[in-house]
Amino acid sequence: MDCEHFREALSARLDNEEVADHPTDAHMEHCADCAFWYEAAALITRRTRTSAVVAWPDVADAVLARVPSGAERSWSRLRLALGGVGVLQCGTGVLTLAGSGPDAGAWQLALGAAVLTLAALLGRTSRPPRPSPTPEPAANRLCRPAPAAEVTPLTRSMTRSAKSA
Repeated sequence: MDCEHFREALSARLDNEEVADHPTDAHMEHCADCAFWYEAAALITRRTRTSAVVAWPDVADAVLARVPSGAERSWSRLRLALGGVGVLQCGTGVLTLAGSGPDAGAWQLALGAAVLTLAALLGRTSRPPRPSPTPEPAANRLCRPAPAAEVTPLTRSMTRSAKSA
């Protein structure tokens, strides 16, 4: 028995996309595995739709505060080292072009140019300025419970649909 086909139909039923004329109920009467799967999927769907959004603390400032003060200097050292490698690579490319042939020399020059470009761009990719702290992040507004008048009809209709499912 191919239960996967029936489970796809049951999943569609949970998403209110039920396929017409599909014998899912008859199959669940005879297949305990699919009946168990449907009950577990219905429970997960119900919990997902009714669970509250959890607010996570913003840790960006704490992480950035732990960055060592000499971190900017290490970038300048890296840029200097890459610049040196790029210059040496370009020099090797020029010498190779003059001596053995254009193919190897062109590759050497292209590699040197790429390393020099990386060294030049590395210092320009600094961190964006920190935004000014807002009094209340948008995520906190999403996590607050709604007034009781808004929750009650939704909760009642979901409870009724859960009992009928």
